[in-house]
Amino acid sequence: MADESHAHMTAAKARWQGIVIGLVVGILLGAILGVLLPEVSRQPPGAPAMPGKAGPRRVQDTPILCSVSGEGEARVLELRNNHRDPLENVVVEATRAGNTAAGRVPVGTIAANSTKTLTGADWDWKVQTGDVFEVSAEGFAPITFTAP
Repeated sequence: MADESHAHMTAAKARWQGIVIGLVVGILLGAILGVLLPEVSRQPPGAPAMPGKAGPRRVQDTPILCSVSGEGEARVLELRNNHRDPLENVVVEATRAGNTAAGRVPVGTIAANSTKTLTGADWDWKVQTGDVFEVSAEGFAPITFTAP
């Protein structure tokens, strides 16, 4: 009988030890998450989740400076590559104010630190004030330029 009582006491003690260990582990995990989760949720979009840890990489904008030159029907779009390397697969998409017209021209490669001028010979587009141009290049995020 003493052996049964001792076995019952040992089982009860083990059960309580398991409950206590589970509570301690749960409290520790809760404390750790309670400290870390608010820190992660306060980070701005695109920022590393933890200080010192790499977060999602943002793709660099296409390094092209856009401008318009000329007058009236002779206005042209100029694309200046401001990158130290050539830009490949450059594409320009144009939209007329009010979405009344749209156009697209594959420009190809623009050499480093050089300018490509798009004229009527390159595409069927007359540059007007308010035209919106989206310029993209391989490996870069597109940029938007509105003709003055």
